[in-house]
Amino acid sequence: METKFVAERYIQQFDEFDVSLKDKIIEYFNRDDQRLTEHLSSIHYDLWNNYRILTGTSAGFHGIDEHIVFLAVKYFVENLNYPRKFESIKLKLSNYLRSFEIGDDNKKLIIYRSLRLSHFPAEARKQLFNEGIKLRAPDIAILKKDGDTYTMIAAIEIKNYLDKSATNSAIGMLTQIRNASRGNNTNTKYALFSFDGIYVSDKIANNLKESLDENICIVVTKGKTKGSNEKYIKFGAIDLSQFFNIIKEDLKL
Repeated sequence: METKFVAERYIQQFDEFDVSLKDKIIEYFNRDDQRLTEHLSSIHYDLWNNYRILTGTSAGFHGIDEHIVFLAVKYFVENLNYPRKFESIKLKLSNYLRSFEIGDDNKKLIIYRSLRLSHFPAEARKQLFNEGIKLRAPDIAILKKDGDTYTMIAAIEIKNYLDKSATNSAIGMLTQIRNASRGNNTNTKYALFSFDGIYVSDKIANNLKESLDENICIVVTKGKTKGSNEKYIKFGAIDLSQFFNIIKEDLKL
């Protein structure tokens, strides 16, 4: 009974924490100052810093970064399609993994978080990807179902900051999904999102630039160094609010 009580209290406290995060994100949206990435980064830094003070290390701090961006995506879509709200849907292949859906069976948007493509509906996989692909989906994938037709509107890969390892990982993820796509998936918009700047050598930066096309956006802050600021300009980085505006029409139900 004691364990159950502690668990219930923890869940209640997490719900309160989640609401406070949502409220802060809505506040930043309402500023409409094209600094949403910077504002989300300040939330992320405050949480990371408090975690580090509490535990004495930053090790183990993960997951919350994706959740912050997910809440921003979720609010933007719900606000765009008001008064509709997302529902949490249990996936058939898992006891605990979920998707988030808004709309009805005929026309809806679906958000997937850090899942394999095998968790997508079978018909969606058939329409959107080459046969036999067994990739992890991006950190956030937004699908649209219109009648019997599926489209992947956006794929977002999220990093705390872009060093050599994170940059190479992100390039690999986004290009693999792009190269495996077909049909209505060829116009998917991709975002490489970072709460911080780009801290890589010129060689890695050039590799990243070569992998980009008109459908891949770099969504980062200017960072803390002259070099990261220069790369911010070099890549034509945009704010998350600008990325949302690029996909806005496709997100309307």
